[in-house]
Amino acid sequence: MVFITLVSSGMPIAISKLTASNKVNKNYISTHSLVYAGLKIEIVFSLILILVIILCKGLLVPILGSESSYFLLLSLTPAIICAGIYSPFRGYLWGEEHYLKVSLVEFFEQIIKIIVLFVLIKLSFNLENLLPLGIAISISAVLSTVIGIIYYFTSGGKLSKKEIKYRPIIDSALPLTTTRFCGSLMQPIISVLLPIRLISFGFSKSQALSALGVAMGMTFPILTIPSTLIGSLSMALIPEIASLIKQKNINALQRQINSSILFTMCCSFLCFIFILPLAHPICDLLFENYDAGTYLIYASWIIIPTGLSAITTSILNSLGHEKFTFKYFIYSAILSILIIVFIPKYVGVHSLFISTGLGMSLIYFLNIKKINKTLNIRQASLKYLLSLALISAPCLLLSKWLYNIFELMYGTIFGLIASASITIVCFVLLLLVFNLLDINIIIKNIKSSNKPIIQKEKHKKVKVTK
Repeated sequence: MVFITLVSSGMPIAISKLTASNKVNKNYISTHSLVYAGLKIEIVFSLILILVIILCKGLLVPILGSESSYFLLLSLTPAIICAGIYSPFRGYLWGEEHYLKVSLVEFFEQIIKIIVLFVLIKLSFNLENLLPLGIAISISAVLSTVIGIIYYFTSGGKLSKKEIKYRPIIDSALPLTTTRFCGSLMQPIISVLLPIRLISFGFSKSQALSALGVAMGMTFPILTIPSTLIGSLSMALIPEIASLIKQKNINALQRQINSSILFTMCCSFLCFIFILPLAHPICDLLFENYDAGTYLIYASWIIIPTGLSAITTSILNSLGHEKFTFKYFIYSAILSILIIVFIPKYVGVHSLFISTGLGMSLIYFLNIKKINKTLNIRQASLKYLLSLALISAPCLLLSKWLYNIFELMYGTIFGLIASASITIVCFVLLLLVFNLLDINIIIKNIKSSNKPIIQKEKHKKVKVTK
């Protein structure tokens, strides 16, 4: 995953932004040249990483723990190469707003992976061997990459050598790749550091590893569910903002950014009022683990800063401030590590959630400050955030009360579905009552995809500052 992050995290975003900008001026030759240049960069970089894996066997085997693990990594090298090759093509489809095609490629990859894995397991005599998994992942990566390339050429894409420019791609992709790479390293760092600190404060080794396993393996996956919707919004937002910047349509740019942030707030609070009161039933149903539910109660608040940091980071990248997002991530990482070092003495494994939540909050506030400065505006996002927090309070109580009634009468699953559905409806009605959500704008948005969902304030025309 670290190698795949290196070859496929920054390039698609960089290509999508440049493609969207060129689309405004209908400069398709420049776009095709960018894709060609990006492809050359990715092929060379991927091959370098493969050579590192092959030549550094003596270093990797001790890290991975066994020689069989190393051979599993070797079986995954085609997936690394394909991730790099597909990146510029994916960026083009993204920038041209062919979101369905991008989604279909990823969908086909998962389907192929599952089918190939079952076939290989049936053919394998040694089910303890993990090589079928590695081979299935690589085959699915190869076939999905072929599908993605076919989509590229059938969508008007070409490979041109006329205006090859490497600098714009590198300037945009390098900070993004570095940020994602450092982010991928944070989890193993915390996984090592937190148990050490817990043991030093009186935990046994088994207690420390058990608590960490429940927190990261059960609690965090539930907390990342809202990021699916927010990630989709971010995907559509980057080329849209790049086009508006190229058009110098500042008013539309401000409205788009404002509505995206407010929409993310609403989605985050919707998930928050569902997860917090129903944490124990959810974890009992999924994992049969009481501790996971307890952790989820204390950690549910980080859904909000995590979503806001993700959407504002995407906006800032779209505005061409990738270096700032990298710098803000470093600040957040330092804060998180300091919390992991000093706080476990007082709150134990909950320091993991505190470090994540405060780190994401720091990124959000730094991002929003930079966005406001760049566009010379002052957003009312904090006021909106407080308003959502106030109307969430009765919804939390309602959700818990409804679940207790429905669970007693019809069981856990029906209780979760019914209480969540009614609570979400009540939350939306409160948004309408307090004029935080305009139903007329929602109706218009169904008819026209470029209409904003959340009610927005009018902004005067301003200049964009560097």
